[in-house]
Amino acid sequence: MADEYLVDAAEYTYRPFEHQGFSGGLLLATPKRADRPRLLVKHEMPCSACCEFMYSRLAQELQLPVAEAFLMKVSAKDEKRFKTPYVVGITYLEGLQRFSLEEVQQSPQLVHEYAGHYALAAMFGQADLVQMSRTPSGHILSFDFTDCFRLGDLCNVTMFQNTDLFLEPYLIHILSAFNREDFSLWLNAGESVVRKHLGEECFTSMAVGAYHDTLKRFCLIPEHRITEIAEALDKIYPVQISVYFEEYAKILKRKIRYYFKTLSP
Repeated sequence: MADEYLVDAAEYTYRPFEHQGFSGGLLLATPKRADRPRLLVKHEMPCSACCEFMYSRLAQELQLPVAEAFLMKVSAKDEKRFKTPYVVGITYLEGLQRFSLEEVQQSPQLVHEYAGHYALAAMFGQADLVQMSRTPSGHILSFDFTDCFRLGDLCNVTMFQNTDLFLEPYLIHILSAFNREDFSLWLNAGESVVRKHLGEECFTSMAVGAYHDTLKRFCLIPEHRITEIAEALDKIYPVQISVYFEEYAKILKRKIRYYFKTLSP
């Protein structure tokens, strides 16, 4: 694959995929070449592509299991397939299974992954329910990241068509509110859920440690690496979107560092 972040929509065939959710109608994309994976395609909400892509790629930086997301390049002849020009393809994983908290408690690896996904949800402002499944290989992954990074209200395509009048002021407003907010409430809420779900005393320290470890490791992602990932969005979005994610990450790192300063020793 020539571009690790971008695939060509023309290189797939499509059929509807049955699903109910905030993201709208989904498509299942089958590659015309056998060496590429099938993709679950989101295209109806303008915020889906950027949120799914950034969440997936940042989770990978933290070595937490997620389905890899690709931005999709849409040519003029393929535009009619999609509701918006902002299209994301998420690697379609078969054989996902439900799991129990008892299964999680039996494995340090699953405790780490379970707590880590709640840390991601807190950091990235996931407004929807945290959804997880277990893969056939035994890992826990989370999915469905459209309503994250405080961009769930960015659902009108016209906002992207006048960046100076609508999009840029809107994004500046979100970042300003984020910068002023006591974000420890989000981080404490995520930790509380982990404690509640894995609340037996013998698991609590391990789970909370895994939760905190994910927060700390996010702060260690080099700024240039976040910039590289975010700038991939420039291939389909106005540049203001990649700048937003870069600034979001900088604010988030400051807030995480402050959060640890406030914890009792």
